[in-house]
Amino acid sequence: MELMICKGLFIVICALKFRGSETYTKCLKPDTGKRTFGTSCSDDTQCLTEYCRPTTCSCPDGSVLYSQTGFCVKTTGDTTITAKNGDCGYIVSTGDMSYNTLVQWNISGDTDTYVTLVILEVNMNTLYCSSNYVEVLEGTMTLRSALCRSNDYTAKYQASKSNRLTVNYRGTTKGYTGFRAVFFIRNNSAVLTEPTGYIASPGYPYPLNYKIYSQYTWLITARPGQVITLSTNGSIVSTSDYVYIYDGQYRVDVILLKRYTGPWSMQSVTSTSNYMLVVFSTSYSWSSSSSYYGFSGSYQVYGVLYGESCNITDTCIQGLTCLGGVCGCLASQYYNQTICKSKVHHGYPCSNADWCVPGLSCEGRLCGCTSSQYYDPISANCSNRGCYWAPCLFSEECKQAFVCLASTCRCSSSQYYDYMNQSCKNAVLYGDNCSDSVNCVDGLHCSSGVCDCPLDQSYDKSLRTCKNAEEIGDNTTLIAVAVVAAVGWAVAILAVMFVIITFCRNRKKSATNGGGSELRNTTGTKGNDYRNFPQRADQDSLEYVNKEYLEVTPSVQSTTTVQTTKPVTTRHALGVKQPETSPTFIYNNESFQPESNDEDDMIYEQI
Repeated sequence: MELMICKGLFIVICALKFRGSETYTKCLKPDTGKRTFGTSCSDDTQCLTEYCRPTTCSCPDGSVLYSQTGFCVKTTGDTTITAKNGDCGYIVSTGDMSYNTLVQWNISGDTDTYVTLVILEVNMNTLYCSSNYVEVLEGTMTLRSALCRSNDYTAKYQASKSNRLTVNYRGTTKGYTGFRAVFFIRNNSAVLTEPTGYIASPGYPYPLNYKIYSQYTWLITARPGQVITLSTNGSIVSTSDYVYIYDGQYRVDVILLKRYTGPWSMQSVTSTSNYMLVVFSTSYSWSSSSSYYGFSGSYQVYGVLYGESCNITDTCIQGLTCLGGVCGCLASQYYNQTICKSKVHHGYPCSNADWCVPGLSCEGRLCGCTSSQYYDPISANCSNRGCYWAPCLFSEECKQAFVCLASTCRCSSSQYYDYMNQSCKNAVLYGDNCSDSVNCVDGLHCSSGVCDCPLDQSYDKSLRTCKNAEEIGDNTTLIAVAVVAAVGWAVAILAVMFVIITFCRNRKKSATNGGGSELRNTTGTKGNDYRNFPQRADQDSLEYVNKEYLEVTPSVQSTTTVQTTKPVTTRHALGVKQPETSPTFIYNNESFQPESNDEDDMIYEQI
């Protein structure tokens, strides 16, 4: 028969398989992700108890639930246990054993091995200790005398010097569980891989004492990122005997603890790596004294790794979080075999879909959408591509066989849609010859052997598609209005420019003609009437007036233009006597004198 997987205190896990009088044991690692006792199931592999009957995780006949671990453990079975170096197993009793009935387990290991037994729990009726107890022997020598206690959960170590150990148990009364124990088969160089375990030197604690001239090593290993804590108790004889605990897997590593002479209790050390090496070396022992009995210890690996079971008191390492009883990453993170990292968005490299944010998949080692989807940057999600005639803005929104034309998913301009096969096929264009076997492109139909639009539509060359006549008419009207508006604006701009140019020219002409009109409108005789011009008595005065106050425009020969900057006062007004002779005038660069000078007191007008 078979003992189901079991798990002891401090999470040591073992499995025993009984074959007649021979027992094979092997230490296991924790199982995770399985359903616990009492939950629904459909087959045995779903249950932590490895037993599903009929649709509930339970324990098989001959075993009970070990509530501290969630495993089922065997209650009765063969009493001869033969194991190999490195194996471990459980011995468990329950109240269904008859009161005062003696049950004996004989544990036998390989040659050059010793047996370490740790009693984890004792719960018996202390009123009848003579009739219910547990004891440990090596051959005929009693290593631990009758033990009868109630609700005692303190670990009790017992190690043989030889490869054999015997456990005797007398059944307790109803309502008590009896005892639970775990055993290990080890040689003088043990490698411990369980997350929790026990160490004891051969012969511990008494009356055998430890062997002389011996050396034992225990290498505790954990996974990268984890650390190990070891607590020890012991008593050794002299400075020639010692216990060294190294922070690593070699003797050249840092020594965490040295013990030589005398007793010590509950000294704890913690590694900085995932290895711890324990060395016990002896050269002398007093077999007649029980004061020097070696040492024992228990270790715990801290830092629960990815995918391993955890609870609120456990510490998940590598940035992991205890979620649903299992160490893992948050929903916004992924595990890259070392630590938790934030999930990546569209277009970033990935190894699998777990690396990508929800809604994306890992396609071609990049986070993206599947071939039947397209990426919507607005919602940052993948959306299904549109089928034939589905609305669209871009061709990537359509299934791969279609393109986005006129805001709908269609076949390309050189294809038509085959409804029977739901696919696009090559076809001829507008105006080309067609037949029953030669189809027109999408939107056209074969009319008299030529691809044409339906009767109520016309072909729009710019869009290469058929449209209703009203739509095309509306477009033509809009184009015509746009052309007329453009022409109108051009004419208006030209007209404004013409008016501005004409106005400027007229203004210039007006300014030129205005100077001559002043001369023409001067009162007096026209022609060479000297009264129309300013006079002066002498040449110097005339030249001054001609230079400062008269300006003749060279381009206008028949008109005299005079620009005056200040008023000219006549000599009569200033009380100056008029000259006796006729004054000389300059007009059009020619000098002349008036024909008469009868009026001496003439007042020359300002030109």
